[in-house]
Amino acid sequence: MRNLIFFLILAFLFQSCKQSKPRLFESKDLVLATGIPIGDLEPYSSREGIGSNLVDLLYRPLFRLTSHGQIIPDFAREVVWNERSNTLKVVLKAPKADDVKKSIEKAKSLIGGGFYEALVNLETIEIISPHELNFKLKKFDRAFLSIVEHLPIILFSEDIKTSGEFEIETVKDDEVSLVRKVKSVRTVNKVIVKVISSPRRAMRELVAGNVDVVILASRGDYEILKDNPEIKFGEMLTNIVYLILENRNHRPKAEYINWAHVSRLIDRKSIISSLGKESVAPADAPDPLYKNEVDENGINLEVGNLSKKRMLSLLGEQSRDVLIGRVLKRRFQEIGIELSLLPHDSKSFGREVIFNKNFDLVLLPINIKDPIVTNFLAFHTPNGPNSLNYSGYSNEKVDKLLEEARYSQDEELARESYQKAMKAIRDDPPGLFLFWLKIPIVYRQSCTGFKFSSNEFFSSLKDVRCEPSAVN
Repeated sequence: MRNLIFFLILAFLFQSCKQSKPRLFESKDLVLATGIPIGDLEPYSSREGIGSNLVDLLYRPLFRLTSHGQIIPDFAREVVWNERSNTLKVVLKAPKADDVKKSIEKAKSLIGGGFYEALVNLETIEIISPHELNFKLKKFDRAFLSIVEHLPIILFSEDIKTSGEFEIETVKDDEVSLVRKVKSVRTVNKVIVKVISSPRRAMRELVAGNVDVVILASRGDYEILKDNPEIKFGEMLTNIVYLILENRNHRPKAEYINWAHVSRLIDRKSIISSLGKESVAPADAPDPLYKNEVDENGINLEVGNLSKKRMLSLLGEQSRDVLIGRVLKRRFQEIGIELSLLPHDSKSFGREVIFNKNFDLVLLPINIKDPIVTNFLAFHTPNGPNSLNYSGYSNEKVDKLLEEARYSQDEELARESYQKAMKAIRDDPPGLFLFWLKIPIVYRQSCTGFKFSSNEFFSSLKDVRCEPSAVN
């Protein structure tokens, strides 16, 4: 009898513990609002609009690189570089060697752009087995490693082509929804992105509970809600530098603006103050790690031939860009440059500025994903009409130093050559480097798991959990 009573007590205690354990309800959908157009979600299309960021949820790369250049496998299980044979051995987690080869070949077949340029030294792709490939390079090229880190793997052999954890559910001009392939109990199963151009409306939707995250253009847009206990503020740290580029293909060298002198005349802190933005930091070189060595006693050269007005092309759909353009117009007038603004919508900006390179001056944000490779693509002498060097900038000293940095296997020599290249670009810039961008993000406290880094924010959305407001 005692044993029976003992077991009954144990059963009762077990059942009580079982009942008291809180039930984990499925995360609600994550709704993100932004003023940035959605653009294209195709993995090898132009990298414009927020769709280019959502690709990180849809497709996985072979591997990722740490800030110190170490390789971390992703779609691959193992990655080994053979220095003697200039061969990269890749062992995959799944038997998808044919899909990987086709993905790389598709990128290599593109005319121009970052993928094409970074794959020019790729000689052959040899499939050893369904789980293993060898990439043979003509010579060591850190651009190859950098681009492959961002190169999406497409599953050509599957009905669902996306290799990431999500697939596209619906796409509209002002809204896109992505759904998780394998349902999760803990994290979000659907990510909905809405384009809401008005920050005020976006914030109202956030307070009403219809939106969970808002990407803002200005930290000031958040101030009205800073005391709301349900709302939290974060800031995405980016390597995006805002700059003005001069199109040197449109005028003779004698009419170039002396941008080194303009850079000394322009007070970036004053511009930032006029913009009313705290989420930017001054920049006078295209590298966030470059040590500023401004020589205040340098040669005081003239600004240049300013007999003609200059036209500044910019994205008219971005309130930030329009405001920057207006402030710069006043600042340029103070130093003798008559500036007119030419706003574009995203389609005409892509067509006229990016593709046709039809501009005089352009206000452009450039994402310095990998400092050596991005700056090589942006400022090395163009080698064809599809070069990413939009300004037509050419400097033999810069070319030589960037080539040394790109192709050197010696990390110390590469860094040293790169630093010298940055100093040479600062001394003879292709335009005006303005500031580094930080992106304010406001979100509901019930959502957790965000990583506020430009390289991780969108990929971290798959790990976010938003607590449901009510459970039926």
